[in-house]
Amino acid sequence: MKKKYIVDTNVLMDDPNCLDILRNGIENEIYIPKTVIDELDNLKRNPNKKLQVIKITEQLLKHKDNIHILDTLNYSDSPDNKIIKEISSLNNRSDYTFVTNDKLFSLKTYKEGIITEDYKQSNPIKSEAETNTGFIDLYTEEGKIEDFNDYKNTFHFDEVGKLKFYSSKENKVVNVQDEDIWKISPWDHYQKALFHLLLDDNISLITVSGKAGSGKSLLASAAALYKVLQEKKYKKIYYITPTIEIGKELGFLPGNIEEKIAPYFKSIVSLLIKLHELRTTHDKIFLDDSFEKFNKKKIEFLPINFLRGQTLEDCFVIIDEITNFSRTETRSILSRMGENVKVICTGDPKQIDNYHLNKFNNGLNWIVKKCLNEDLFAHIQLKGKKTRGPICDLVEKVDL
Repeated sequence: MKKKYIVDTNVLMDDPNCLDILRNGIENEIYIPKTVIDELDNLKRNPNKKLQVIKITEQLLKHKDNIHILDTLNYSDSPDNKIIKEISSLNNRSDYTFVTNDKLFSLKTYKEGIITEDYKQSNPIKSEAETNTGFIDLYTEEGKIEDFNDYKNTFHFDEVGKLKFYSSKENKVVNVQDEDIWKISPWDHYQKALFHLLLDDNISLITVSGKAGSGKSLLASAAALYKVLQEKKYKKIYYITPTIEIGKELGFLPGNIEEKIAPYFKSIVSLLIKLHELRTTHDKIFLDDSFEKFNKKKIEFLPINFLRGQTLEDCFVIIDEITNFSRTETRSILSRMGENVKVICTGDPKQIDNYHLNKFNNGLNWIVKKCLNEDLFAHIQLKGKKTRGPICDLVEKVDL
């Protein structure tokens, strides 16, 4: 027997796939009140619920030909619904096309029989870390760039396609050489450019933005080992990473401080083991063959909770996943840096797990916004097509 289900907002929020289950193939009918869509429209403005609403919207669009939208008494109260009534009052309505990028709104207009299209040339607002890539075009509308003073520490390709770098400290354009670091070779010109920044002693602060598996942490770690263990430019490597968990929190972790923070640095430890196996050195990274204990004279993991009052000197510092640090936390970390320090900050604006942060107010974007075009600073995006493996490539391609 066919059933007719009216679905409430909380059901959709609990399980965006509930429409598949309730429809049971094509057996049952689904009704969605317009008020529910209005509520979802309001919820999408909440950064903690935005992702869930996006998933629900995708399911509603998937079933748009097989769901019924219920009218409500307060239909005219919503600005969106007022627009629908205004469009509906037009003569020869089929002659008009309504343009919107609001997918929930377009679902409403579709069910009202209004022809609707996306605006395909949309240019969504981007953060400073997204807008600035570290690369510039040599030629602008005004002609060829001759004075790079407004583009400090940036990369460009010359007339014959060679990668060049404008060094603000040296006030000159230099060739970017092919560099291998710790037996790691760059995949593309983005990684080649990052290697150049990592080896440039004139640049003390670098922010690196890139998608999952683009090599941010691996390249930074390789450079750290090279600078500390081979070149002896610095005495020690420090790793700082946020103690943010994906999904539900695990709760209290037993053990001493090192045992408590160990899970948060596990990915870094895996990278260091990989680099250790690629190239050994007289200065031991690990104290034994178990790879469980590090030589603290060379490598140390620091939770942000214990940084206050410290001064880090003669060291190479990697702040991993800085997009999960707030502006205040980032400022606190950077204010701990003393003499002869190089800091690399890595992050991905698409991988922010801190519910209080977004692509605008995270630590990486704050640094780019405040430090861009400073002599000691450089920012770069890793935009290569290759990542850590085929499954990661697939996920990035289809944006699951």
